[in-house]
Amino acid sequence: MKSLTALCAALALAATLGAQTAAPAKPPVRIDLDAPAAKAAAPKAAPKKDDKKKKEEPPPKIPGFTIARGSTFLGLQVLDGHFKLSFYDAKKKPVPPDVASAILRWKVNYSLDPERALLTPGGGANSLTSEKVIRQPYNFRITMLLLKGDDDQNPETLFVDFQQ
Repeated sequence: MKSLTALCAALALAATLGAQTAAPAKPPVRIDLDAPAAKAAAPKAAPKKDDKKKKEEPPPKIPGFTIARGSTFLGLQVLDGHFKLSFYDAKKKPVPPDVASAILRWKVNYSLDPERALLTPGGGANSLTSEKVIRQPYNFRITMLLLKGDDDQNPETLFVDFQQ
């Protein structure tokens, strides 16, 4: 009974393979060697105005961990063991910081007290950096306070799951 089933399956497969027709052959390409050179040297059509438009470039990549902040962006990274917070506009182009300083706080597994770092201007015109050396691994939840001035009563607070 099994051999009869196998035989029927083989016949069905052979029938379907044999039923397929070959694709029609394309007509050969004809090249006139006696054609006048004027046709070959015909000027090409001018490109359309749509072709001249500059293709939109993708937005630049923000180094480090990207944080959306309203219509702007922040880039947080650890460079040489120090935090660096960079500021970007809506098109992800660098802009000067709109805050005077930032305070970062995160829990670590080697201490009961959380670690803290104060970020002040430095490391470039568009960033804030910390003086504190950050220990690895760089995988923690950060509470970030952005301070606009020395007497800031309502700091902007962001929560970030940082990984680097």
